[in-house]
Amino acid sequence: MLVGLLAAVTVLGASDAPTRLAIVAGHNRGAEGQKPLRYAEADAAQVKRALVEVASVAERDVKLVKAPTLAQLDAAFAWAKGRAAEVHAAPGKKVVLYVYVSAHGHEGRGLELGPEVLEWERLKAHIRATGADAKVTIIDSCRSSGLLKAGGRAADDFALQAEDRLTVEGEAWITSSAEDEPSVEAGAWRGSVFTHHLIAGLRGAADRSADRRVSLEELYRYAFERTSAGESGQHPGYAFELKGYGELDVSDLSKAAAQVTLPASIDAVTITDQGTGDSLAEARRPVGRVLGFGVGRVDVRLLRGADGFATRLMLAAGDRVTLDEAKLERVAPNTALLVRLRATCWEVTVPRPSPRLDALKERLQGRCEQPVRATLTHENGLLKLTAGERVLEAADDDALVGAALR
Repeated sequence: MLVGLLAAVTVLGASDAPTRLAIVAGHNRGAEGQKPLRYAEADAAQVKRALVEVASVAERDVKLVKAPTLAQLDAAFAWAKGRAAEVHAAPGKKVVLYVYVSAHGHEGRGLELGPEVLEWERLKAHIRATGADAKVTIIDSCRSSGLLKAGGRAADDFALQAEDRLTVEGEAWITSSAEDEPSVEAGAWRGSVFTHHLIAGLRGAADRSADRRVSLEELYRYAFERTSAGESGQHPGYAFELKGYGELDVSDLSKAAAQVTLPASIDAVTITDQGTGDSLAEARRPVGRVLGFGVGRVDVRLLRGADGFATRLMLAAGDRVTLDEAKLERVAPNTALLVRLRATCWEVTVPRPSPRLDALKERLQGRCEQPVRATLTHENGLLKLTAGERVLEAADDDALVGAALR
């Protein structure tokens, strides 16, 4: 059972910018007998990085805790409470708090931190006791909707009304899955499916309004649509009680050290850290075209139809880079689309040399943990992709690709 928790507090409308704090934790181990998670602690590190780079959280105001005990989380929340009190000591000052915990879920009733259990009520009490002006909690967990028993609503009806969006105080809770659903880790992404989309959304892929800010509604809508449309079987949900004044934004791309503007109407983008190979932002048909990053070297891959493009960037503070396919290196489509949404992909063999089949092979193949071995042939005017007893046939290249990647 995978759980990732993001609690965000966003307050605008004060005379100056709020102070932003973050508690970020990851725990790969659950109770005895649980299979360890592979990416919970890595997800926590990636969330922390995104919060620092696009959510205006200073490094000194982040507590990153790996494999925490209950006592260590208690200490982290005590720190946040003390820090919030320091901020509130100045007239008119507000606090933005982000809390992310990635761990096993516990029977729909809380989170497993190794042999210990953090119950939902204890978690809620911790968040409320920080004294933050508003609280937004996002849970990425198996059967995580247990958190929503007070005030939950159906995810498909999600729409923040005007009085809800104009807020400086209150609570919002978002979960990654329904009561009887799992939350899934994706090996090709080296992380949780929901958190993967959440991070891309925070970095700007969710910016539907194109104002270079990502609101709570935009982030939830993006993560919900991308998660529920995939093969994870997850359907996020939410509940909230908000009031006051000010836009509820969770990230501000204009304050990121560097921005990358994507070409219009691309099919996919993957941006990875050159040093670690970690995916910083990966999206199919991103809603927003401007993505925010910190300083560093990144690899960029773009996909438009059957065309792949690539470049390497050294992002410095203040950089505003606009990508133009005409000036990028051309690469094979499967190289541009570094990972796929599905858990398996095709490993294609072409029995005899054929320029057409070789090109189609490149479109079909992709990187994943469990490739399906198949043979690609052209017989009697039909393209055939054969994998054991499974046979896909089509008269043209696009139809076969569509059937194979559906």
